[in-house]
Amino acid sequence: MKYKTYAPGSIEVPKEIYQQLLSEHEQKLDSWLTVKCPAHDDQKASLGLLITQEQGRPRIAVHCHAGCSNEEIYKELGLEYPTIEESYWDYKKANGDYSHTKLKKEIFKNGVRKSKSYAIGIRKKNSFDDYDFDKVFEKTEDILYNLPQVLKATDDIYLVEGEKCADELIKNGLTATTACKGGGFWNPEFVKSIEHANRIIIIPDNDDTGVLYLNKISKSLLDKGYEEVYRLNLPGLDKKEDIYDWFRKGNTIEELQALALKQITVKDLPATTSFSGSSLAWQKKLEMRPTKQGSQIASTLNNYAHILQNHPTWKGVFAENLMVGEIVKLASPIPKVDPGRMADNGSDLIALKIWIHENYPELDPSTDMLHDG
Repeated sequence: MKYKTYAPGSIEVPKEIYQQLLSEHEQKLDSWLTVKCPAHDDQKASLGLLITQEQGRPRIAVHCHAGCSNEEIYKELGLEYPTIEESYWDYKKANGDYSHTKLKKEIFKNGVRKSKSYAIGIRKKNSFDDYDFDKVFEKTEDILYNLPQVLKATDDIYLVEGEKCADELIKNGLTATTACKGGGFWNPEFVKSIEHANRIIIIPDNDDTGVLYLNKISKSLLDKGYEEVYRLNLPGLDKKEDIYDWFRKGNTIEELQALALKQITVKDLPATTSFSGSSLAWQKKLEMRPTKQGSQIASTLNNYAHILQNHPTWKGVFAENLMVGEIVKLASPIPKVDPGRMADNGSDLIALKIWIHENYPELDPSTDMLHDG
C-alpha cells in the first residue's frame, strides 16, 4: 500500500481574510500574484497566490516555488484547512504482474472526515502516480486482492471488507483478501480463486453492507458445493466498525484465531423463522401478479424484501436470506436501515399486507398496519 496526506492547493477562506488579501494586493482578483511566502525567509517572492471566488464563496490558491507545503503556508496565514488522505492498493494478477490500483481518498477537517471516495485505475507506463481511470475493467480483469498469495494458500483464507482490513491480517501472517469494488459487488467467479482453502472465514464489517457481503459470498460458495464457510462476527465492535478497529481496541491475532476455531459453518447456523411451505406458492403468485398497467411482470423477491426492510413498521423484523432465496422473519431484530424507495408504486405493499395478515396474524392485528411510509 502507498499512502500520502496533504492539504489541497485551494481552500475556502473567511470573508474578512478574503477582503484583507484583496486590499493588500490592489484588488487583483482571479490573477496569479507573486508574493513573499510566509512559511520561510523569502527573499525572492516565491509564493504564487490566487484570490478568487467559486459560486460566490471566497477562496485562495497557493503554490510555493521554494518547496513549502500548503499546510505550512496555511498555518502561517492562520487559516483552517482540510487534510486529504490518499491510500493506494495495487492488485496483481495470478502470475504476480501488475493489474490495476484502487485509490481511496478521504477529506478531513478538524479531525472529522467530511467525505470519502474510491477510484480504480491503471498506472500509466513509466509512472508511479499517474493513472488511467477510464473503463478499467474493459482493459483488465476484476480479481481479488492479494491474489498470488490467495492462490498459494493451503490453510484458511480470510475474506474481509476493504484492503486496509486485509493488510491488517496479511501483516500478521494470515492469508486475507477482499473484493475490489466493495462489499456489495461480490463476483461469483471469485469462488474459483478461493475454493481450495481449508476453510473460508468471512469477517463482515458491523453494518448493513457487511450483512450483504456475508450473504453474497456464502451463497456463491454454497452454490458451488463448498461447505467450509464460516462467519466471524467480532465482539465489541460499534456500528460501522471493522476488524481494523477491532485490533485498534487492543485485540490480538491470537484472539482472532481462537474465535475462528469456535465458529460453526454457515450452513449449520440456527435457522431463523422462514417463510416456507405455503409461502413458496405466495412468492410465485406475487411474481406473476398483474401490474396496474395490466401486464404480467415477474417482480423479484428482492423488491418485497426491500419494502419490508425499509418500511417504518416492519424494518428490522424481516430480511431476505440470499443463501436460500427466501424472506425470513428474524429471530432478533437487525439494526434499522434508512428508508429507501418503495417498489411498484405501493402495489407490492398491498400484496405483502395480505400475506402477513394470512401467515403471521399475531404480528398483524390490523391489516392496515402495513401502509405507505
